[in-house]
Amino acid sequence: MHSLIAGDLNCGPEASPENFNKLLSGGFADLFAAARGSTALPVTWDPQNSLNVSSPHKTSPPQRIDHVLSYSRSDLLAVEGRLFGIEPCVELGDRRPVTPSDHYGVVVGIKINHAESI
Repeated sequence: MHSLIAGDLNCGPEASPENFNKLLSGGFADLFAAARGSTALPVTWDPQNSLNVSSPHKTSPPQRIDHVLSYSRSDLLAVEGRLFGIEPCVELGDRRPVTPSDHYGVVVGIKINHAESI
């Protein structure tokens, strides 16, 4: 069985960790973290993003709240994990370019683990 949950979950290791841990204890695995291994994980929502500096949440800390989770009993393996949409590239008239969203996108490459029979 292959089950994925992906998107802005408004919870994570830094924000509402109890909600994030409920997902993990419910049988889901963090594919982005698995793909990145032991490297520090980048945040997906940053108050320094120009789209966030005037938002109601501008005093919130940087956090990782956008995820790709897989049901841990599936045979999906994460092979790549990166962010996209982190560069200001959207023109808004006379303003400086902004990022496509107030959140950074999460890309996770996955493959199916075909375990060999013994």
